[in-house]
Amino acid sequence: AAAIIGNTYFYADGTMQTGPSTGRRIWSVLNVSDATPVVSEVKRVRISQNFQMFKAVSSSNGVFDFTGIQERGEDNLVVDGEAGGIYLIGMGTRPWCAGGCDLTGNVCGTPFPALFVGFVDPKLKVLLKYAALQNVIDDSARLGDAIPCEEYSDFGAAYTFDNVLTDDDPRVDFSANTDKTDSPEDEGRWWGKFRLEFPIVVPEECWNTGGSVSTHKECTTSSQPAAVNVPNTTVAWVSPSDKTDFNDGSACKFLADPSAAPSLAPSTSPTAQPTASWAPSPQPTEEPSATTTSQFLYSFAPTASGAPTGAPTGVPTTFAPTIFNALSYSYSP
Repeated sequence: AAAIIGNTYFYADGTMQTGPSTGRRIWSVLNVSDATPVVSEVKRVRISQNFQMFKAVSSSNGVFDFTGIQERGEDNLVVDGEAGGIYLIGMGTRPWCAGGCDLTGNVCGTPFPALFVGFVDPKLKVLLKYAALQNVIDDSARLGDAIPCEEYSDFGAAYTFDNVLTDDDPRVDFSANTDKTDSPEDEGRWWGKFRLEFPIVVPEECWNTGGSVSTHKECTTSSQPAAVNVPNTTVAWVSPSDKTDFNDGSACKFLADPSAAPSLAPSTSPTAQPTASWAPSPQPTEEPSATTTSQFLYSFAPTASGAPTGAPTGVPTTFAPTIFNALSYSYSP
């Protein structure tokens, strides 16, 4: 799992289990666009492997990609009391079912704690705290065959699309690797790509901090005190996606969203108003004449330069064609 935010590269083993001393963290590489990038040695928080997204079916589950978002001076995308926050967001391994289900007997419709949200320290550019939020799948627009409730998938690609010239919220998508149960080849069973609905809310009690994971909790009704208003998050199906074993997403900060069709090349200098040289004439043109006239007439009949000689000449006399300019010929079909 990896993402770039600004000049910092964040990366992790998706299972968060690369050894007891070095794993269970998201690492930062600072100044990645400079000649001398540096791996940060600052360690603020470890990540619990006891959460369901890391062990939904096996110990090889996890968050296999995350993507970055940054609020533009407001507390409007991740509502947590931090205006202008910087976040890493990923979808963990989860079972299917519209609305979510788990593999311990809960009925379909129970939210599953699969959304990983990490808060980045704005000065140190390292992960400061994280939360595991309840999540439901909205598959109301999905095309294809029904997905069995017990089927599960990793989400190996996370994407941020952010048009920085508008006030529009960024779009955060996740694509599923598809079905870790029996790996069907039926395209109708492939899960697809999903979009996170903003805003999402993270209560203060749901943030996990520090290096001791024994106190870390998922943000679920069963894990948090009754006084905590535990939120749900939603990802909605937006398009099909291929089944894959690869984990790779992207982050795109568009200068502007692309147009629906290519635009014409601009003029070299501004015009007072748009020109349309291809515009039709206001009235039909006259019908062409039946006779076509040319400006030139070529005559290829040779002309004699003089009377024949009485005896053969040493070399042949050369006759040149005569060209008459500004004459015309006619042709009638």
